[in-house]
Amino acid sequence: MVNTYYPLYSEFFRCLGFRVELPQKALQEGIERKRAPFCYPAEAAHGYFAALLERKPDFLFLPHVKGVFVGQDKGPSTVCPLSQGEPYYLSTAFKDHPHLIKLEENRRVLRPVLDFSRSVESASEAMTGLAAALGRSRKEARNAFTQAMRLQEQTRRAIQDMGRELLQELVGHDDRFAIVIFGRTYNACASRLNMGIPDKFASRGIPVLPVDCLPLEDHSAPGDMYWSTGQMILKGASFVKRNDQLFGCYITNFSCGPDSFLLTYFRQAMGDKPFLILELDSHVADAGLETRIEAFL
Repeated sequence: MVNTYYPLYSEFFRCLGFRVELPQKALQEGIERKRAPFCYPAEAAHGYFAALLERKPDFLFLPHVKGVFVGQDKGPSTVCPLSQGEPYYLSTAFKDHPHLIKLEENRRVLRPVLDFSRSVESASEAMTGLAAALGRSRKEARNAFTQAMRLQEQTRRAIQDMGRELLQELVGHDDRFAIVIFGRTYNACASRLNMGIPDKFASRGIPVLPVDCLPLEDHSAPGDMYWSTGQMILKGASFVKRNDQLFGCYITNFSCGPDSFLLTYFRQAMGDKPFLILELDSHVADAGLETRIEAFL
């Protein structure tokens, strides 16, 4: 979820005078600390957390994100429980790590509960509530959040503009098509997790864009779809289904509970239009992906 809300998070802390650090790699020794057969993204989270602790940050920001805003005007919008539980199972898996112990003792592990399902602004209270722990005033935190929210919206619009630009380039070229990447930001749009799948299309001269880039304001998901990403995916499927120059590639993971239901709805939404589903974990071979992509094309 940091992929989605990084503009908000980074600008908020920057405005309060902090430098933001991100883990650059997932360490295997961190992955080996997992205490359950998690899905691939949750496995990787353990590795990234280990890398973050190695850098000995002054604070740890581990938000519990309940819901993501997808423009749905009715019904709940809920994030996968394993994604929501990340702050807690990571803290448990690394509870004997000396730097985490030090941060916990000094109350420097920040675990706000954020619900973006109605709007980005709906997380204002939880984020400004971090002021005391950060040694800042509520007023400073409110001003920082306002600035951060502005950057988040600018980024969202920029992403949408890139999508519109690509779609415009296809107009009038009936022999050209583009691939829309479906999935979650923490698997489909993370380079370690998507195993270079977008690059495999792009290297063949085929334009690629994530579903977030599509202009989906006039599209809606079924009212009973309560998964946040499920709503986005089904809205995107509706858009792709109606566009003869767009085709979908759905990146999913073994042991993904929400996708065990969602894939059925995705297939129904796409009807008889060709699409590709690639199910990944840490054992999937690159050659197999190449073969499946070639067959799909």
